[in-house]
Amino acid sequence: MVRFKRCKEDRIVTLDVTGDHNEDRTDVVDARYAKFRTNKAMVLEITNLSGTTTFNEARSLHDSKFTYVVGKELHVNWCTAKNVVCGVGIHYYKTKDAAIGHEEPGDSFTGKWTMWQDNGQVWVQGGYERGVRIGEWNWRHDNGQLREQGRYDEQGMRDGEWNGWYDNGQPREQGRYKHGVRYGEWKQWGRTG
Repeated sequence: MVRFKRCKEDRIVTLDVTGDHNEDRTDVVDARYAKFRTNKAMVLEITNLSGTTTFNEARSLHDSKFTYVVGKELHVNWCTAKNVVCGVGIHYYKTKDAAIGHEEPGDSFTGKWTMWQDNGQVWVQGGYERGVRIGEWNWRHDNGQLREQGRYDEQGMRDGEWNGWYDNGQPREQGRYKHGVRYGEWKQWGRTG
C-alpha cells in the first residue's frame, strides 16, 4: 500500500505500508485525508512538496532522531488500539495532498492550502502567496461546522469582515479588521443566540 508522510524541511516521504495498520478506524469521515499509522513500512521515495526535487533522507517532524532513508524498511512498536490516532507508530496518509497539508507550508509556497483533522474532515482552507496568507480563509469545528471566516490582505494581515460561530452553528462574533487590528463595532453572542 503506497502511502505518504510529511517530514521536516517540507519533505514528503512515500512509504510502502507492509505491516499492521489502523485504516479500519471507525471514526473516519474521509479516508483520503485521515491520519493513520502502522508498525512497518518501506521508504520508497523522498521529495519536496511539489515533487520536483528528490532526497535520500528526511527527519520526522515530531522526533528529529527518527530519520527516513530511501530503501530502508522501518519497524517500530505501535499501539494496537485501532481508533487511537496519535499513538505510537509510523503516521501516514493515503494521499500526498493530505500529507502536504499536515503542517503549514514554508516561506516559498504559493497556492491553495487545506489542512485536515485526524479523521479526514476539513479543518482549515485558505491561500498563500510566497508563504504569506492571503484571500479568504475558513476554519471548521471538529463536527464540520464553520468556526471562523475572514480575509487576509497582501501583507498577511486580517482585513475586512470576520465572522465566528459556535460548534452548534450559532453566531459567536462578527466585526471588521483593518491591517490586522480590530476596528469599529464588534458583535458577540452566547451559544444560544
